[in-house]
Amino acid sequence: MRSKYGNKKTYVDGIKFDSLKEARYYIYLRSLAESGKIKGLRLQVPFELLPDIFEEVTIRTKPKEKTAMKRVQAAVRYFADFVFIQDGKEVVVDVKSAATRKKDAYVLKKKMMRALLGIKIEEV
Repeated sequence: MRSKYGNKKTYVDGIKFDSLKEARYYIYLRSLAESGKIKGLRLQVPFELLPDIFEEVTIRTKPKEKTAMKRVQAAVRYFADFVFIQDGKEVVVDVKSAATRKKDAYVLKKKMMRALLGIKIEEV
């Protein structure tokens, strides 16, 4: 079955990438890491933008009631394709096609990363 955006799942070093472009960028970053130009290369790094939301609920059990916290909304997270250290600074990179760069959810999370965490996402 063809993917929504026409990307092809690709494996490199036993790691599954969402697209050939992302896999090729990983190979490039891996070579930079091996040469010492970047450090601490990590993949699919989660950033929490908004926490889980809980509310107190009453549970009726015999012979008494008790209260518990129930998660009513899950946290909002952004997963960066790559994070590494270059020249002493953390770099967050997302590999995007022209089509996925305009998706509402991505645009919103990109703005939240900048506004809430002060992190600029580099797109390739």
